[in-house]
Amino acid sequence: MANAVVNERTFEILQGTYVLATMAKSKKTADIIDSTNSPILELLSSKIPIFQSILHPGLPIIITGFGTGHIICHRYDPSKLQSRLNRKRKLDIATPDKDAKNGSKMKNRACTWTRLDMDVENGTLRLVDIEEQQQSIQETKDLGVETLWKTKRHRGSVRAICFDANGDNIFSIGSDNILKKANTITGKVVKKVNLGSFFESEKKKNDKFTKLCISQTHPFILLGDESGDIHVLNAENLALSNSIRSIHFGDSINDIIHFDKRSAYKFISLGQTTLAYFDVRDKDAKPNTAENEDGKILVSDDQEDEVLCGCFVDPEVADTLLCGMGEGIVTVWKPNKNDLEDQMSRIKISKDESVDCIIPTLQDDNCVWCGCSNGNIYKVNAKLGKVVEVRNHNDFDEVNFMDLDSEYRVVSGGLENIKIWELSSDEDHKSLESDGDDDFSRSDESNSDISSSDEGEVTLVGLSKEQLLDELDKDLNHEEEHTGGEESNQKSSKKRKLMKDKNKKKDLYEHGIKKFDDI
Repeated sequence: MANAVVNERTFEILQGTYVLATMAKSKKTADIIDSTNSPILELLSSKIPIFQSILHPGLPIIITGFGTGHIICHRYDPSKLQSRLNRKRKLDIATPDKDAKNGSKMKNRACTWTRLDMDVENGTLRLVDIEEQQQSIQETKDLGVETLWKTKRHRGSVRAICFDANGDNIFSIGSDNILKKANTITGKVVKKVNLGSFFESEKKKNDKFTKLCISQTHPFILLGDESGDIHVLNAENLALSNSIRSIHFGDSINDIIHFDKRSAYKFISLGQTTLAYFDVRDKDAKPNTAENEDGKILVSDDQEDEVLCGCFVDPEVADTLLCGMGEGIVTVWKPNKNDLEDQMSRIKISKDESVDCIIPTLQDDNCVWCGCSNGNIYKVNAKLGKVVEVRNHNDFDEVNFMDLDSEYRVVSGGLENIKIWELSSDEDHKSLESDGDDDFSRSDESNSDISSSDEGEVTLVGLSKEQLLDELDKDLNHEEEHTGGEESNQKSSKKRKLMKDKNKKKDLYEHGIKKFDDI
């Protein structure tokens, strides 16, 4: 009898433990919000793979590089795109579905944002009508998007592109190993260099480059290659000033992060299963190993998982670094605690899926955006150590790159499409809708071609160079006037303010040290 009572009591305890565990698991799952936010714009490339896309730091301009070596520059009107999205949402709710049993019909109706297919060869955009499953040619500038210029920039694919600190110029490198600097507004090449000319060995001449990173305070640019070397070039004349070799013991450079909080010349690189921390001025620097304890390149412990990407949660504070890993987790690093010797903790994102790209939200919310190989993007709260929001970029394609536009919309991209997502807060929505009726009209003058000192030519679509500059200046001035006194719009200018502040701080970096941390 006593045994029966004990067994019954044991069963009750185990049952209670199971219920509590189930409730805890349900609560944890409930905390992850399946986002209701939609893109305001989706750019598709049905014929040619997209390799990278970057957003201008101060203007609604997106530049995209393709697998064929083409680069296209588009300008978009966020308020017009948001207003169109809101109208289609209301129409979708108001219009009853005659065939509710048709699952595919319902799925198509859910796509209320503007979808445009990019014709890389001629730079035109075609509106993709999902409901009718057909493409129709329209005046896309009436929809809030237009092509500013397009060019065949590289032989082979575009491997990496980036803006300079102010967004005045773009740098691009292709599989042809030619680095080119071009004017952002016109697309005209102002400087180029064959990187193979810097090296003597045939192996180095044929090494492909994987990453570009530019200093926000000093005129130099870093290029990472497949051999684990990082080359430092002058951003003005593209001359080679230093090479740091075999940082990750011969493995490819996956990412480069500027650690300018510590020093203007300090950078972090990621490759294979390690993280490295170095000074770009060090000549003949070697990794610190058991055989070479005096090495100037500080390499982390082996993470036993590939380190693919990284970013600081808040680049201005730079006290927490998050790295995306090959097995679906994000590792948390604290440079002020152990000088990046090893990770401090980890955050689970998606099991058996790689975290391929990561960027900070820059919203003072301790969050970052992660792009995964399963086609989802995840908003991760670094302070809480968990995923707080999920958005679907593509059901069949990986998220290969991410960025923020000038108003902090997250932008996700893969081989097939790019999505510019709407802002989250209702206040931001109202701000956008108030400008929804602004005219986005342009001159209908015939296209003008400008020689780009290049293999191909840059085609300016719709406007002359002077008209483009005037229009962009007007919009930027109007934007700055409109943002005065409004807290939500002050946040939108943080990205530009951050760059201006960094330029003002150049004098602090005269000796390469801004703060005497960990010396």
